[in-house]
Amino acid sequence: MKKYIDMKKKNLTLQDKKKSYAKRFFKEAEISARLGKTIYIRQEHHQKIQALEQFARESRATHKGDKSGVPIVGLEHLIPQEIKFSGYDVDTENTFTKTFKKGQILFGRRRAYLKKAAIADFDGICSGDITVIEAIPGKVDPLLLPFIIQNDKFFDYAVSRSAGGLSPRVKWEHLKDYEFDL
Repeated sequence: MKKYIDMKKKNLTLQDKKKSYAKRFFKEAEISARLGKTIYIRQEHHQKIQALEQFARESRATHKGDKSGVPIVGLEHLIPQEIKFSGYDVDTENTFTKTFKKGQILFGRRRAYLKKAAIADFDGICSGDITVIEAIPGKVDPLLLPFIIQNDKFFDYAVSRSAGGLSPRVKWEHLKDYEFDL
């Protein structure tokens, strides 16, 4: 086990503190960087583990009234491992009432192993088997959220929290606890 200098000791010189910091947080790259560049990450950001609920929330808004002309998205419109929809329906017979807005993420909560999640390019209505997730303003760039959700680790987490036999579903209450390094 490596021995590190205690950074809280008052009699340490600035040089000693810098050496200790470098020993802890810098390592030789396994592959050579272009032109030998090094990236500096401030100490307060090292190993910052975040839970999804710290910067994203479920939108539970519903549509009331006439649905004519409103785009309707079902699970069949979400393509596995793609960030965009394959299309949508308009003026079809359905019981969908959950609404979504442009920029929100539509996550296929039924059969999460199919890895269906996409970013909305427009406002519309979606299936109850889709969880609508939105970024909390000021907490994360909304353009980053789709890439946090559309990854294998997130889907593996969702599958491990799914319940049900023939058609397993995962709830937001379980997804919000997903943790990762930011």
